[in-house]
Amino acid sequence: MNYFVKLNIFGILYAFTLAIQTELMGNVYRISRLTNMPINAVEVKIGLMMLFVFIISTITFLLISSRYFYKGRLRYFLTILWIPYFLAFIFLFSSLIPMANIDEPPPVLGLILLGIYLAYPFYIAFINFVSTKNISE
Repeated sequence: MNYFVKLNIFGILYAFTLAIQTELMGNVYRISRLTNMPINAVEVKIGLMMLFVFIISTITFLLISSRYFYKGRLRYFLTILWIPYFLAFIFLFSSLIPMANIDEPPPVLGLILLGIYLAYPFYIAFINFVSTKNISE
């Protein structure tokens, strides 16, 4: 039971990290409008924030995975466990803060997000693989 709870909490962390980055990418115009900053400045700041979140979350996930998920094959279940939590976070955000007509996301964002969503399970599997290699050596 304890391992199952840890697995779900870690799935929530994976989903929350991706949801933050997805919402930052999709709300460039809204952030620009609310902060009265030029769009180019907002894009640069969001890019830097996303890079920072990616680096910090990768290091954190590696450390936590090597500590709690060093044995057992159930840790690879995380490659699909993040999906329902991610959908819940996105639904919660879109329900709490609905998008106005003037705040539509950039046109090519759908293709970029599709690539990210397809690569994310491989990223999670890679983190689980690397975290177990550090323990065994």
